[in-house]
Amino acid sequence: MQTSDYFSAFKMMSSKHFYCVRGKVVLLPKNSPLTMKNQLLILFTLISLNTFSQTPFWSDTFEDSGAPSIGSRTPSVQNFFPATPPYTRYFARVAPANIALQNGSYSNVQGARIWAAEDIDGALNGSNFGQLPNQTIIWSNINITGRTGISFRGLFACNNGPSTWENGNTGVGLPSDYMIVSYRINGGAWTDVVRVFATDGGQMTRETTGDEVGDGTPFASYTFTELSGYITGIGTTLDLRFSGHSNGTGTEEFAIDNFRLFEGISLPVTFGSIAPVIKNETLTVNWQTLTETNNDHFVIEASTDGTAFKQIGTLSSSAPKGYSDNAIQYSFVLRNAGTGMASMAAFGLLAGLLFLTKRNRKWLIFTAFGLIVFISCSKNISEHEDSPLFIRIGQVDKDGNRTYSKVIAAVKE
Repeated sequence: MQTSDYFSAFKMMSSKHFYCVRGKVVLLPKNSPLTMKNQLLILFTLISLNTFSQTPFWSDTFEDSGAPSIGSRTPSVQNFFPATPPYTRYFARVAPANIALQNGSYSNVQGARIWAAEDIDGALNGSNFGQLPNQTIIWSNINITGRTGISFRGLFACNNGPSTWENGNTGVGLPSDYMIVSYRINGGAWTDVVRVFATDGGQMTRETTGDEVGDGTPFASYTFTELSGYITGIGTTLDLRFSGHSNGTGTEEFAIDNFRLFEGISLPVTFGSIAPVIKNETLTVNWQTLTETNNDHFVIEASTDGTAFKQIGTLSSSAPKGYSDNAIQYSFVLRNAGTGMASMAAFGLLAGLLFLTKRNRKWLIFTAFGLIVFISCSKNISEHEDSPLFIRIGQVDKDGNRTYSKVIAAVKE
């Protein structure tokens, strides 16, 4: 069922109190009018029936030592230390009973095997820096011919006490810890579908803004939590990639399990026209949405090669409570004016960080980072006058899931 079908159903509703939806009956209270609240009850029933009754067309439960249901699984490394369990440093497919967790045990485990990690750089021989602390798993050659509305779901867990993990604000020279799932279609550019980073309190949660700082509620420690996201685009072959970073001795433990792909999911936003224009060193991006469901905000991204994109701005959804069945117009403007002043302000802010408290320092870091991004993007526009500039719009729903529009080349006037 498409998104428009849900809203069209509203227009067909009468004053009756019983509604049959795909063989299920939705019962409203006796004598209750067809209010917006009741309409939403029916809408959510429609969506839940359509979503949760689906069967994945691809999965990897890590129960077997070889390939997943379709295609192949290739980890960058698979090792653990010591040679016999319980393992204390590892990046491998393991039984939960064979790893030495520091502060508890994993819950909501599905099956007998998971993919787990702890102190990845020491998993090779027990010594720090024995290998890179960031490693990957790639699932290749997943056949998606004829499939549309693809979505991803997977289980994620970690030791998540306060100050366990690092993020981009933790300190100079300290890399961010993360769990990221990305996809590419027909060998194209990788696009992130799930991003997990630490909050400023050092606890892992979902990250939706691209700043490598978790912005949701921290996960319950050692509890497998399902995260999902939409995969946009069509093609014949899909690759998935999991990337994980952990280099803290003893405490930075994470695990993943039961990765799945579904099809036939209605996207939360239906994009209409997208028109990016550059004129007088000013970028204007106008776009239209035809429908919006559970939408929160948009992320505007730019690229000079159509592959590596950089976030240049955000814009909140204009749909009432994130829902609309009518066309909505949006506009985003990025000007070069004031670049010099922005540069001076950014460096002034950074210099002042040395004299501020930790709490105030965090907010100044955010402000300075925003100014630096503005300067960088302004330069991208002005310094590449003779080169194409590509734009795409990312949509982020209220659950943190993100989808992208098609990529459009900006018109220069």
